[in-house]
Amino acid sequence: MDEKRRKDLKEYQRRRTERRRARGLTVKTIWIRDEDTEAFAKATQPFVDHARLIEGVTGSITLEPSELKDILERNQFPYTLEDLMFLINLRQTIILKPHEEKESWSRASEILEKYGFKIELDELVW
Repeated sequence: MDEKRRKDLKEYQRRRTERRRARGLTVKTIWIRDEDTEAFAKATQPFVDHARLIEGVTGSITLEPSELKDILERNQFPYTLEDLMFLINLRQTIILKPHEEKESWSRASEILEKYGFKIELDELVW
């Protein structure tokens, strides 16, 4: 990897880390006994899923509707699939229905407030 590419990648990772921290996400690296791996994965899966939902809503990762549904059902999070899909598709909705832009922004704001997401509206349409 050349120096410019290495520098660009480092800058991208720094910005991505800043965005994740701003949303209340953090990395936790720990050591566990090998025989505890399965129990640990089961115990931490809801926390991992919650972070994935937040990243999916902001577009940091792509989550298919079926995956969102599975995560919601597995963890019984208080979110509705409809609300999450609305947030994920906000940019597309604004482009396809510009006459509904004001209402779309308003609904997105209400959803973010309803669930207490640490996400800015503009993060939904980048």
